Amino acid sequence: MSLGVIIMAVGLGLVAWPLLTTDVTSAPWQFTVGLFTVGTGIGLIMGPTFSVTLNGVDPRHAGSASGTLSAIQQVGGAIGIAAIGVLFFGQLSSHARASFTAVEPTIKTRLAAAHVLAQAQATIIDGARACFVNRNNQKDFSETPANCKKTRIPARPIRSGGNCDNDHK
Repeated sequence: MSLGVIIMAVGLGLVAWPLLTTDVTSAPWQFTVGLFTVGTGIGLIMGPTFSVTLNGVDPRHAGSASGTLSAIQQVGGAIGIAAIGVLFFGQLSSHARASFTAVEPTIKTRLAAAHVLAQAQATIIDGARACFVNRNNQKDFSETPANCKKTRIPARPIRSGGNCDNDHK
C-alpha cells in the first residue's frame, strides 16, 4: 500500500510539473504520463484498502458490507467531481476578462496581418470580448448569448477577381 502512495505522489509531481513550468499553452499530452502514474498509484492503494476494510466483517454480512462500501465510494466520487466542476467553472468565469485581455494583442496582430481596417478591428475585438465573457458567465450553455449573435462588422467592398493587396491602389 505504501508503494501505491509513493507512485501516486510521483504521478502528482509529474502532473504538477507542466502546470508550474508552462503557461496556458500546456498540451494535453504533457499530462498523460503523470495521470497514468497517479491512476496506477490509486489502483495500488484502493485494492488493499477494500481488503483491509472488509477483513473484519462477519462472512454472513460480507455482501452487504461490500455493496455499501462500493456505493459510498461511488457517491464520494460523484460529490468530488461536482465540487471540482464548481471550482473549475467558477475560476473560468471569474477570469474570463483577464484571459481575453491576455490574448488580445495576438488577435490585433492577426487582424492587422489579414488587412482588417482599424475600425473593424476594434469592433471585432469588443464584440469577441463581450461574447467570450458572457459565454463564460452564463449558466445555460445550450443558449447563445444575445451579443454573440448580433456583432456586425463594417464591411468594405472587395472587387471580384482581384487581389486584396491590389484593391488599395
